[in-house]
Amino acid sequence: MGKEYIAHSENKQGKKHILSGHLKDVANLMENWTDKPEYKEIFKVTGLLHDLGKYQPAFQTYLREGGRRGSVPHASWGAAFSKKHSQFEAAFAIDGHHKGMPDKGDLISAISVFEDVDNVLFTTIKELFITENQIIESDLNYSDIGLRGTDKEIFIRMLFSALTDAD
Repeated sequence: MGKEYIAHSENKQGKKHILSGHLKDVANLMENWTDKPEYKEIFKVTGLLHDLGKYQPAFQTYLREGGRRGSVPHASWGAAFSKKHSQFEAAFAIDGHHKGMPDKGDLISAISVFEDVDNVLFTTIKELFITENQIIESDLNYSDIGLRGTDKEIFIRMLFSALTDAD
């Protein structure tokens, strides 16, 4: 068996919350949050990708050994991966799920480091996530849900709210 990735530090009973299980649980909650079939996939993808950055070795060390809260950011990783699959609504929700909804400039700034195709750690983390969660990467690609303008902005806020609650 390979390395065990956790989503949160051990609780008072010493129980670990396995990261892949956490991602699937949040994705299921998210998918069931809406009754609109055309929204279900984006809700699910948002749940799956929201803690992608917790696969970082530094984040796993933080969870196991402690450290200053917020010292190892993780949300921008999933936001960047969402953007790579044109899941812009998910990127906003994921990037803000602990710090609050970003504006477009803040989101672009947060994920710009991941635009470098030579970012070996980002590539490694994405591959690890895909393998551990048995994801077919093309299933993460955006499918237009038909929202534009204000309707899309309201949808992003709804997605953000659902992720905050599900997480």
